[in-house]
Amino acid sequence: MLFYEDFVKKIDSTDKIQLKKFENFSVEMKKLVSGLGIGVPLILIGLLQAYLSKGTELRILPSILALVFIFLGLKQLKTTLFYRISVDTETKTLVGEKLVLDLNVVESCTLKEAKLGKNLQVILDIITTNRRQIIIPLYMKNKERFVLVMKEILKEKFFIKK
Repeated sequence: MLFYEDFVKKIDSTDKIQLKKFENFSVEMKKLVSGLGIGVPLILIGLLQAYLSKGTELRILPSILALVFIFLGLKQLKTTLFYRISVDTETKTLVGEKLVLDLNVVESCTLKEAKLGKNLQVILDIITTNRRQIIIPLYMKNKERFVLVMKEILKEKFFIKK
């Protein structure tokens, strides 16, 4: 809880920021290292399994297992390395991997701490005018800047849950 309270104090203490036309945010170093620490060993295990499966006869189950490990490792690497969130401050558009959100249709945006999986995470809970809920976990570098950009764009629609 202490981390979230400090984070909120930093956000509240900053009055106004200078916005760029495009604000880009990528994955933070801790998540990058953990993603690589999972993806690379999975690929190596898959390659080893593929090497061991091609003996004198072709073994089907180890070959399938090798393909599954390689697929999971590549998917993990793709998710980790290509995590990007961009905010176009002129057109007020938020663009993520599978998300394009016009910030003009946002009804409310709440900064809060919520349980995602087993851990508490700081998230932005966005509700649009057509009652669609979008949760953005703050896994990126410059979390404070991202929240301040959203706060500046959304103004009175932005709330902080303490």
